[in-house]
Amino acid sequence: KTCEDLMSVIDSAPEVNWDYDIKGLKPNLDYQPREEATASEFIKELYDQMLKIELKEDSDVFKYLLQKMELGVSRKKIIEALKENAEKELEAATKKEYDISQYLDKDDEGKRIAVVLPEGIGDVFISTSILEDLKNSYPDHNIYYITKPEFACVLEGNPFIHKTVPFNPLCDDVLYLEGYSGRPDRKDNKGYFEVAILLHVQNQRFLNYTRN
Repeated sequence: KTCEDLMSVIDSAPEVNWDYDIKGLKPNLDYQPREEATASEFIKELYDQMLKIELKEDSDVFKYLLQKMELGVSRKKIIEALKENAEKELEAATKKEYDISQYLDKDDEGKRIAVVLPEGIGDVFISTSILEDLKNSYPDHNIYYITKPEFACVLEGNPFIHKTVPFNPLCDDVLYLEGYSGRPDRKDNKGYFEVAILLHVQNQRFLNYTRN
């Protein structure tokens, strides 16, 4: 009976002609925030008007950026960092296939390390504690940190990171990053990194530490 009533309501609803135009959701990298805006207004306007992302004041990203501004990071530097991350994301989105090689230097082949952690801001921040030891263990290698563009601002200025790379689900696969050969189900791939550390697999993909 309930299903019949629900179907009756749906069938009696008027037809609609919605226009799913998402052009307005594309980032506007030419946007310039108001000079008189407060720090909170500045951050929210950047996300709302430039990045086209709704950012709530109780979010970790908002709190992080506000703290950065309170510590003296200039508005210009924040704009440049967010714009650079958005440009990387747009560039990746316009390509039919994700090509990680476009983000890698050409002269460090064979001396690259990938650290993969797609999200969130707390995990990314805490993960930076391992980078110094990692760099000391591989002093001749460049560390590439693979994360979603919206979290790359946390890594800005870190002396142990060579470059940040926008995350793609392909980077969940260590064989895509490190390479493989002789597999019957895949074409040989020489890989892009000597070592790939997927920090997110054991907590963001598969939970193996929960207890009753």
